[in-house]
Amino acid sequence: MRRNGWIAVVASVSLATWALTACSASDGGGGSGGGTSTGGTGAADGGGATGGTGATGGSGATGGTGATGGGGTGGTGGMAGMAGMAGMAGMAGAGGGGPTVSVSGRCLELLTLTTNPTPIPGFKVCLYQKPAVPCVTSDSNGLFSLVGVPANSEVLLEFTKQDYLAVLRTATTGPNGVDVGGAGYPKNSEALLFANAIGSTIDITKGQVLLSAFQQGSSGLDGQDGVTASLSPSSGKGPFYLSASNLPDLNLTQTSTSGFGLFNNVDPGTVEIDLTHGSKSCQVLPTAAWAGSSPSKSKVPVVAGYLTAGAAVVCN
Repeated sequence: MRRNGWIAVVASVSLATWALTACSASDGGGGSGGGTSTGGTGAADGGGATGGTGATGGSGATGGTGATGGGGTGGTGGMAGMAGMAGMAGMAGAGGGGPTVSVSGRCLELLTLTTNPTPIPGFKVCLYQKPAVPCVTSDSNGLFSLVGVPANSEVLLEFTKQDYLAVLRTATTGPNGVDVGGAGYPKNSEALLFANAIGSTIDITKGQVLLSAFQQGSSGLDGQDGVTASLSPSSGKGPFYLSASNLPDLNLTQTSTSGFGLFNNVDPGTVEIDLTHGSKSCQVLPTAAWAGSSPSKSKVPVVAGYLTAGAAVVCN
């Protein structure tokens, strides 16, 4: 199965709680948005009233004018002599100082993901507990682009919509924009089906954690079998691993070729999940997770009432 980025495609109803799944490039997920494709949103950063004056080009106000073009281009419009500085000023506004980038992606219905990807409009996407960065909503095609996200940083994206399970996704930004790809988001009713399948419940005072293990395939990332997960500090239930047909299999003691697993009802806080293979070296997928204390460990924030997609490795 081909995967775009770090989230894999999961078709089963039972996986709704856990499977933040990636679309292949053909379904539109990969092209959902570039580094500064919607940089115009950043215009609110500084106001831009004095953008035309050379003397104030480096200030936050002139940066606002620059931001209407997406950072660097806007800087050129703001003043002729200092385009680079104006672009930086435009990028810095919403993030509260320092360079920022955009994070783009696409929200899709989980149950139609592999057959006829159906976009979800109106999904609210925020930088978790960072009100200085304006939230956005997915459009009629399910596309979103969150601007003003700090560059070169560990960030936590929040996805919420009525009747859907609240989801957090970890990402690590670089100096340019990040496209997290297309993903399927489960309804609350679908989440209950999965909990029943593993003989458990969903405790809203706890958090749920999705883990993903990948290997390089011929046309993208495929699921990696033979990976064992451990959580520290230990709490909740799991790990539970998914079969090759993407169904929970309580007899599995390591990942199947689906590459997926999960921990259920984990205590809130920051945990580390170590994903290891018997004969391969596994390393954290940099744009999809936060690096832990060793190459195979992901640092994962667990928040009550949320599913966090935060542990991901590639094994070679």
